[in-house]
Amino acid sequence: MKAGLIALLVVVFAALCAAQTRPNLPEIFEADATLNVTMGSRSISAKGYWRSDQPAGKGVEDFTFDEPHGNRTYRVIQRYDLHNIFRISSGPTKCVSHRTQGEMPPVWNFLHSAKFNTTTTFNNVKVDLWEFAGPGFRVTLGVSSSNVNVPVFLRTAHSAETTTVTFNNWQTNAPNANWFSVPSICHK
Repeated sequence: MKAGLIALLVVVFAALCAAQTRPNLPEIFEADATLNVTMGSRSISAKGYWRSDQPAGKGVEDFTFDEPHGNRTYRVIQRYDLHNIFRISSGPTKCVSHRTQGEMPPVWNFLHSAKFNTTTTFNNVKVDLWEFAGPGFRVTLGVSSSNVNVPVFLRTAHSAETTTVTFNNWQTNAPNANWFSVPSICHK
């Protein structure tokens, strides 16, 4: 009886040790990033940054695509405090705004329902993969195996397109208010 109880405790302890730690990523962050978008056999890449202050309702993603006929910039400024999302693109420069309602959703909200998939290597970094799937899409987050609160990449896959954001220089510093300034072209 005593040996059976000890064996059961060893099995339970081993199972607890083997469980993966769920990432708990902050909603205030900044990171340089590389964006890769694949549509069928066509793939385009961009470099830029992603910054978020979700508690204040602000976010910005700014990427420059290297295209054969010149660079093209695409910027999305989320200003839930102003009830708008602004999409700014170059060539020619234009701004399109979309009204929002309510508070800015948490960037990492999907992690509550994500499941651990496996551990693998991505760009020479050992990562734990967390996945969330819904009708017609899949979100995969690769976090550093040595620190699960540091994302390495975020991939969203739909039937026609796969988008991968690779994070560099991940930091959780207090946000700079200028990051989220809305350009004058959006006020016309």
